[in-house]
Amino acid sequence: MSEYGKIHTDGSRSGGQPVGDPLTCRACAQNRGTILQLKRELADFKQEVSDAVEAYSNPYSSDEAKWEKLKSFIIPKPKPDPLVEAMKKMGWYLSESFQTDAENFRAALDNFGFEIREKGQ
Repeated sequence: MSEYGKIHTDGSRSGGQPVGDPLTCRACAQNRGTILQLKRELADFKQEVSDAVEAYSNPYSSDEAKWEKLKSFIIPKPKPDPLVEAMKKMGWYLSESFQTDAENFRAALDNFGFEIREKGQ
């Protein structure tokens, strides 16, 4: 029986080949598991989208049923910043970017210890 490739107590192999670091091997295994899980989730999501589009293209489904299937995939448009809207209404035209003015105004209020929030909060 050959001694070549035998693992010694110091972690080396006969023939001078080092053994992989167990922490690195464990991390690789965990990463592989995470990647496989994400692949499964992506495949499930693709199937869900495919089913929704197929249901939408079904001429025998009601429009409401078609909409319900697709609605979960639509990302809602963000609401406009209420401070920017108030500044526009007041005629606050200090710069091209209302967003920057609103951020600066919020920062100034914060320096004074004030904050803007919805009523009742």
